Amino acid sequence: MPVPGLRKIIVSGLPIGYQAVAVARTHACAIASDGSLSCWGENTAGESTPPSGSFVAVAAAMSFSCAIRSDGTLACWGDNTSGQGSPPAGVFVDLAVGTSMEIPSKAHGCALSADGKVTCWGDHSVGQTTPPDQTFTQISAGDLNTCGLSVGGQLWCWGLYARQPL
Repeated sequence: MPVPGLRKIIVSGLPIGYQAVAVARTHACAIASDGSLSCWGENTAGESTPPSGSFVAVAAAMSFSCAIRSDGTLACWGDNTSGQGSPPAGVFVDLAVGTSMEIPSKAHGCALSADGKVTCWGDHSVGQTTPPDQTFTQISAGDLNTCGLSVGGQLWCWGLYARQPL
């Protein structure tokens, strides 16, 4: 049964078989089964021009994207107005990125290391890059906030809509 509003879009020139996808407002990126990364859509700030290499995870925001390389290091591309395109060094297992809908240059990213610590970078206007001292299993970033699930199952949020713990 067809779903109203759902349509198949064919993007030519991409490899077949994918392991991850991330969609932002005007661009999208996908990791092929061989680890290569492809992006398409708007490219005003370079957000659809990913670096080469092998990747295991990808996240997309308004005008930038980030991905985890096969060795666990981060790569970001696109807009860097707030430092969101300059990720920290280290080895990570998960990442999340977010952009203010009102001021697209206010963007940030956060990454989760294997030991459960969160490291964030980019715009810090409302505390969205200052995670609490907890051990996390999952993270998610939004407009001007970030949330994570702690090992104890508590939900922690920091930034514009900060509430700890929920």
